[in-house]
Amino acid sequence: MTLIKFYDPEHKSKKPLSYKWFSLACLGIWVGFSGIIMLLTPFQIINMFGLVLIICSGVWGIYVCCLVLNLNRYKVPHIKFKHERYRRISRRLKRSFAPEVLCDLLGLGVKTKYGQRVPYFNINMENRWYGNLYIENIGLWHKLGANDLLNRISGVISSPFEIYGVAQLTHDGRFVQFSFKDVSHSERFEIRRESEYEALKMPEGQYGIRLANDLVWSFETAPMMSILGRTGSGKSFFAQYIAHMAEIQGYKVFYYSAKRDEYVKKYNGESEIEQTVVALERHVENMQRRLKKIADADVTDYRDIRIMPIVLFVDELGNYNASMSDDKKMFTRFHSAIKRLLMTGRSAGYVVIAMGQSASVESFLPSASRSQTSDMSVILGRSNASERAYMFPGFEIAPRTYPKGTGILYSNDTNNPHHSDAPAYFEAPYIDITAKQGRLPANVTDRELL
Repeated sequence: MTLIKFYDPEHKSKKPLSYKWFSLACLGIWVGFSGIIMLLTPFQIINMFGLVLIICSGVWGIYVCCLVLNLNRYKVPHIKFKHERYRRISRRLKRSFAPEVLCDLLGLGVKTKYGQRVPYFNINMENRWYGNLYIENIGLWHKLGANDLLNRISGVISSPFEIYGVAQLTHDGRFVQFSFKDVSHSERFEIRRESEYEALKMPEGQYGIRLANDLVWSFETAPMMSILGRTGSGKSFFAQYIAHMAEIQGYKVFYYSAKRDEYVKKYNGESEIEQTVVALERHVENMQRRLKKIADADVTDYRDIRIMPIVLFVDELGNYNASMSDDKKMFTRFHSAIKRLLMTGRSAGYVVIAMGQSASVESFLPSASRSQTSDMSVILGRSNASERAYMFPGFEIAPRTYPKGTGILYSNDTNNPHHSDAPAYFEAPYIDITAKQGRLPANVTDRELL
């Protein structure tokens, strides 16, 4: 099935002008060459040969005119299919988007003497389970709104495929992109034995956490993370998985939460406000010692002197902020320490995970600190429009219902192709065992943190 063309007198072609002039020049050269041949051809065969040349010139001229007037448009780049099965899936899905369906879907009721206004569209399958739908941007992006457009498109994609990525403009602004996947296929980790954790460890010399079969959180690319999830969303179990994997890989883990939960005890944390602030300030001092050690060694960061990362959880930020609302001095110390760790911790090997139940400047992090955690952001469970806008600025995401342990994730790492272009559907690891998790000695000193 070829790309559908449309006529829109207000939609200017974005092809370079030299493309038109080159096409017209080719037409002129061909006509001139034909005329010269006709002049040099003996008179007795000019009628037959000249007629052939005129016909060829006419056909070529019509082709070039069509090329200039109708085909000089940017099209969606085609993916080279690795398997013929992927091409068949793409063709099957394309058949769902007949011109009449596409016009009704986008509200294109305007008819001209050239026919119905229908945009270019294409479907490219990355593999058997993932694909992208592209529809040419003809101004309906802002007219319909991303949510309405996403819901309309979702009704056409046939089962078992389901749109999981937000509708967004491609980088050049010429197409609206929708990502979809086969929902019967899952990339989620399912851990049923303690030994399975070992298989998920990062390779030697690489620092990070594997989150799914198609997703790796690399500390080099995005050392800070923000996790949002209400009670019952699976946020705590997700944090437990990250903490346990960090310990298995030799990282030091500290968990601070306004609630007196089990993770605070397991991972040498604090729950009292003043003790938490003091502990965070000690981490800032330790970070400065690490940076001095790195500078003395004349290297780039902590990896060059082979010191392990420190994973720092700060949970229940909303409760912390509410508890310190009347103590401005303590509030300033708390967020100043977090900000310094977020701003400078990358080189020193500090990995900060900010967690909360709701997302706003008052209940989560100030804007300056929040921007440092935007490279890896997760929302588990339900959320409202303002929270999604806060966690994923620049993306308009339609509301969906997410079961426990599932949600939306964005990663700026291009090695995670299904999450780097836009926030996408995410399934946190499923753990069906009670893992025996160790803990650091209670008398860990600042010097030992190095």
